[in-house]
Amino acid sequence: MPENLRRLLAEIRLVSPPLPRFERAADESAAAWRARIAAARDDADMHALAHREAVDRAASRLFGATARELLPAVPDNLRQSEVQVTAADRRVVDVSVTAPARPSGAVVVRLHGGGFWMGGGRAARLLDRSLIEQLAATCGATVLNVDYRLAPEHPIPAAMDDVHDVLEAVRHGELGEDLDPRRIALIGTSSGANIAAAAALADLGVDDPIAGLVLIVSSLRLDVPPASMHDDPAAWEERRGQLLGYLGEISPKDPRASPALSPSLGALPPVHAVVARHDEIADGGGELCARVKMAGGVAEEHVYEMTHTVAAPHVEAAWVRGVTDFVGKVLG
Repeated sequence: MPENLRRLLAEIRLVSPPLPRFERAADESAAAWRARIAAARDDADMHALAHREAVDRAASRLFGATARELLPAVPDNLRQSEVQVTAADRRVVDVSVTAPARPSGAVVVRLHGGGFWMGGGRAARLLDRSLIEQLAATCGATVLNVDYRLAPEHPIPAAMDDVHDVLEAVRHGELGEDLDPRRIALIGTSSGANIAAAAALADLGVDDPIAGLVLIVSSLRLDVPPASMHDDPAAWEERRGQLLGYLGEISPKDPRASPALSPSLGALPPVHAVVARHDEIADGGGELCARVKMAGGVAEEHVYEMTHTVAAPHVEAAWVRGVTDFVGKVLG
């Protein structure tokens, strides 16, 4: 591990709240179970936001700048709004929109991380604020930040269905005639990358296909422990308990849960994978890229000296620039 990353990690001394018990106890009412999960989710989201702030404070102390300050300046006229997509079954999907003053027509559908169970709402808007704003400002894209349904209340395929509904809303002009259905990129982070890859696979064969897929610190195999947990069975057991809430009734080997196992990877649009060399939580981006290329598709793995959630500011700025460069290329 490089010394600058080691120093940055040493400066961040936040203790993560414990994961809740995802299964419902025999004597627990449905309402009590939902309230317990919601309270734990609020705590986890607050911790994630505090962690993001702690990383930026430490970066400023150690390196004199945050990643945001190393990226191109963002104009102050980006437009922020909230919209709702209504599905055929009357279900509503909340979407936060970030758009430049003069949209190019390009669309980015963005899926937050959070272990499939947290990270939505305000956290989804703020944790990757720099990436979202750079996509809007640099690529001229309208960024649709999807507040998809979360486990354990909503296991597979709920989140994928929400993404599908947003994609269809763009294609049918329901979110504005200025959004070009031929210029859509799908971006996911961590668990959101899993959902993005699974949604892209489910989307194959449509008239206006996705133009590009970005997978950031991806979790793409839920059937086996990530490399970092091979020698830590207790950590994997805790992780498996969490994943069962997302899996519901399907096997972890199902491509909807482990997209890297899909037999259709060669048909995916061009893939850009951001991989953390020291990822302690998730992996699969490199494996998926290798399988895509073996199947005749286009995929590039970009490895950075960072952990799942922490990077030195110049490293974070570099991977954000890499993503925006890729999106600008595939969306024209």
